[in-house]
Amino acid sequence: LEDLVQCEGRFPLVIVRPSTVIAAIREPIPGWVDDFNGHSGLLAGMLKGFINTVKANAELITDLMPVDIPINLMIAAAWDKGIYETSNETISVYNCASGTLNPIRWWEFKLWGMRAFDKFPCKEMMRCPSVEIRTNNQIYEIELALYHKMPAFFMDAVTRLIGKKPFLTRLYQRTHKVMSCVEFYNLREWHFVSRNASYLMGKMSDDDRNTFNFDVRQIDWESYLEIYVSGVRQFLIKDDLSTLPAARNNLKRMKRFRALVRLFMLGLVLFFFYAIWWKFFTN
Repeated sequence: LEDLVQCEGRFPLVIVRPSTVIAAIREPIPGWVDDFNGHSGLLAGMLKGFINTVKANAELITDLMPVDIPINLMIAAAWDKGIYETSNETISVYNCASGTLNPIRWWEFKLWGMRAFDKFPCKEMMRCPSVEIRTNNQIYEIELALYHKMPAFFMDAVTRLIGKKPFLTRLYQRTHKVMSCVEFYNLREWHFVSRNASYLMGKMSDDDRNTFNFDVRQIDWESYLEIYVSGVRQFLIKDDLSTLPAARNNLKRMKRFRALVRLFMLGLVLFFFYAIWWKFFTN
């Protein structure tokens, strides 16, 4: 498309390049999102207790952009082109990115996302939301087997026994295929210069800046993650807000059950070591 525009040169055009587009922060509705691509699908899987490990570098920046911010930038850029530029020979390019102006790192995305999960849990969950971020491929593959593949195998076996069609293994296979496609980006970071967007903001009046706000420096990522998780729950998973009290009670029960299971497993390990000690040191 950009090559075509360069060849034509007859139209008043600008180019806006957003980074990873995610749920709206303000408009049309806070948290609005309509697809499972990228981080939105990842959050949905984590929220359902379906995804428990992700291959990424926790210290790197994940460049995110709420969808209404580049839309506002598009409107402002078109206004600037129509009002101040008389020639169509040059095309202004606006990078709409947060990484250099207001960065959020993977570990922050996980931390604030997990806090939001406690406030906006799903009505139905496979298990308690929990996720590990790994860069080491061996550890990641082990966790894939423990958290994803083995539970899917056993649950599908139970599904077959009760006469229903198994689906979880196939679903995990598709999920892992999608996750593998974005590993390249999860393990790297890029720095985009947003000089043109900052310059454009300086040309706008205070009222216009408030109406068509594309200043990523104003985003409080911790507060936004609550909006994002709530939006994923409402618009992607389709859980109505009226189900929140029941969902929170269900999450509390699941956490208590998880604590009991962990205590039981710890007891088994301690008993195992005690039995070994008794055998070798009492004879």
